[in-house]
Amino acid sequence: LNPRASFGFFDPAARTVELMADFTDWEPVSMHRTGTDEWELAMPIAPGSHRLDIRVDGGEWTAPPGASTARDEFNGVVGLVVVP
Repeated sequence: LNPRASFGFFDPAARTVELMADFTDWEPVSMHRTGTDEWELAMPIAPGSHRLDIRVDGGEWTAPPGASTARDEFNGVVGLVVVP
């Protein structure tokens, strides 16, 4: 596992930001505000390609802005990230 993997998200209007991914067993995990407009989640993650989505203020789950995307098995779209 990579003990230093972290994910950041920028949204000045967000009150809450959650991330769910294959490395969280698709369970939502709250991101933490690190600045006025920035959110972060750091956790141990195995190296490789991972699928994830984020949710802002309890809204729809979506791929993170700027992330590569792929279709999932439910014909939805998820974000893709690679952890070195």
